[in-house]
Amino acid sequence: MLESKCNSILSTTMLEEYRNMYIMEIDSHLTKSSKTICNVFVDESKKVIHIYDDLKHNSTSIVTEMDRDLAIEFTSLVGVKYEHYRFILYYAPIKQIPFIVEVHLKDNSYSEVSNSDIYKPFYERAKYNKPLIYSKEVEE
Repeated sequence: MLESKCNSILSTTMLEEYRNMYIMEIDSHLTKSSKTICNVFVDESKKVIHIYDDLKHNSTSIVTEMDRDLAIEFTSLVGVKYEHYRFILYYAPIKQIPFIVEVHLKDNSYSEVSNSDIYKPFYERAKYNKPLIYSKEVEE
């Protein structure tokens, strides 16, 4: 179950080489934990926000940090309405399968993601445990 965590976004930086791709840094809600760093892709046509966490930041995962307040804060920073978007989270393989879930912020639940909704560049990064994207290196 998701609950309010008193975390906040430290920074959101658009990657100039990509359309609608960001680096998001989150102040962890856990004491003595570092910041969580993720790639975020805003798919305006499908109304999905994809978030990839490579788990290499020595902090809590995006699954631990994600809540309604964080979604509202991010979407307000990038100029979209959070209630119009779905949120899909990706991270490194668990037993050789990338971890991908959709977060339902209204009822604090998770669900599987259909193949048609998966953002391939983040799926590939999660599948092969690749680092975050900081510059142009994959084709969209």
